[in-house]
Amino acid sequence: MRKYVGWQIVISLAFAVLSLVPILVISHLSLLGFRSVLYQSITNNLFQTTVDKAARISQWLHERASDARGMSEVEAVRDAVHDEAARPEAERFLKAIKRTYGYYSEVCVANLSGERLVSTEGKALAGRVCPNFSYALSGDVTISDVQIMPPDTEPEMFLAAPIRTASGSAKRPDGVLMARIDLLQLDSIASDIHIGKTAEAYLVNSSGYFLTDTRFRHGVRLREKVNTQGFRDCLKNRQGVGIYRDYRNETVLGSYLYLPDRNWCLLVEQDRDEALRPMRDIQRRVVLFTILAMVVVLGFVVATSTLVVDRIRRGDAQLEQQRKELTRAEKLASTGRMAAGIAHEINNPINSIMNCATLMQGKIRRGEFEPEYFNRFLNSIEKECRRTARTIRDFLDFSRETEAKFALTGINAVVEETMVLLEPEVVRRRVEVRRELADRLPEVNADREQLKQAFRNVVLNAYEAMTGGGRLVIRTLRQGEWVVTEFADTGAGISTENLNRIFDPFFTTKSGGSGLGLSVVYGIIDRHNGKIEIESEPGRGTRFVIKLPRAKSRSSG
Repeated sequence: MRKYVGWQIVISLAFAVLSLVPILVISHLSLLGFRSVLYQSITNNLFQTTVDKAARISQWLHERASDARGMSEVEAVRDAVHDEAARPEAERFLKAIKRTYGYYSEVCVANLSGERLVSTEGKALAGRVCPNFSYALSGDVTISDVQIMPPDTEPEMFLAAPIRTASGSAKRPDGVLMARIDLLQLDSIASDIHIGKTAEAYLVNSSGYFLTDTRFRHGVRLREKVNTQGFRDCLKNRQGVGIYRDYRNETVLGSYLYLPDRNWCLLVEQDRDEALRPMRDIQRRVVLFTILAMVVVLGFVVATSTLVVDRIRRGDAQLEQQRKELTRAEKLASTGRMAAGIAHEINNPINSIMNCATLMQGKIRRGEFEPEYFNRFLNSIEKECRRTARTIRDFLDFSRETEAKFALTGINAVVEETMVLLEPEVVRRRVEVRRELADRLPEVNADREQLKQAFRNVVLNAYEAMTGGGRLVIRTLRQGEWVVTEFADTGAGISTENLNRIFDPFFTTKSGGSGLGLSVVYGIIDRHNGKIEIESEPGRGTRFVIKLPRAKSRSSG
């Protein structure tokens, strides 16, 4: 069950990565695109507002210049310069203009000395010098900068137009029409902005002084200066949009435009958080959409992986059932082969024993007692009994599944112990044994006695292949995570057709062999999660390789 849970986790992670990575990439790219488009739209809108506002201010000033030009050409105004009798009518006309337009705090007519001849403020100001009258002496309509004129204390802006009479000179005017512009009108134009709750627009002269009040501060005209990044960029770059700190030290998104005919800077600013709120809104929507998409995809992934793993589980169950059926059939077939093999291996010695017994009984009935003859028969009987006992022992070793006692074991020590037990066979068979055992081999987790039995069977098999003597090389080494033991003999070798059958029970090419020795080796190594490799060439010998996985701890072996 744990295996399928692991599979489901792996499949879910694979599907999730393959599905969610594109969603995240697309969402990220979409968010970047939306942010870019929205920021461009917001800044364009803010700058367009600035351009429109500057055009409106310029238009308003142009209209005021046209007003002055028109008033200076009215007959009553022109007559008032030289005719005192015409001055009351001129006063009434100028008051009507002031009252109708509402843009002026005073309109007056002055002579070339600047003395007021007519004023909308009545006789209280009559005779006083009209400020900045010299602007109009150049012969054209002029609009002054915002300034403070003594003895006044409030900033003012003046409009001046030359008055020419029929009897006057064409080069020099006869008088001057002066108008004091109400700066509240300029404030209302600048403050008339409909962008959010924090947007404002104001004018600043080239020295950095406020020319209009702001949304958040009043009474700042020509009394407070601006030294923001937006103002400096306006003087330097003439126009643009950027994020900077305003005169309140608040972070704003600001647009600025230079008015060259007035040498003013128009700034339109909005608190950054409010200005960029649509970007945050779209970011939240994209994030919510991404999360929703991820939840849907994860649900689909879990459902799909569950379905896939369930099909794998059912398929494995079917395969396991088929494997069990095949195993039962193979066991039955193997049992039949084993029974036949055992019957054959035991039947021959029994027949030999029965023949010897029959011959001995015949001698006894005839009264013929020959010790030498009987001794030969008894030796044959003993030999056949030993052969039968060895067959039964090999069969028990093959069929008995004793519980392995695994422990950290050094391969070199197992080899040495095995060869000590087989030393008499070395002498008897005239075999040269050479050991090439590697130092500091990792230990293996193994049953020491079972490994000794497996090595013993391999070595005996090599001895029996070298009937006329030979050389056996036993080598140990490490290959990655494996501890390797090699047995290389110079015996007769194994033919290609028999090489794939040597581990089959009861298969042997030697007379008197049970055919179970290598089957026992295969079973032991398989229980140790090891591998067996065989290389053989008829007439040149066999190389038998046993590989066992190394244990976690290391030892010298």
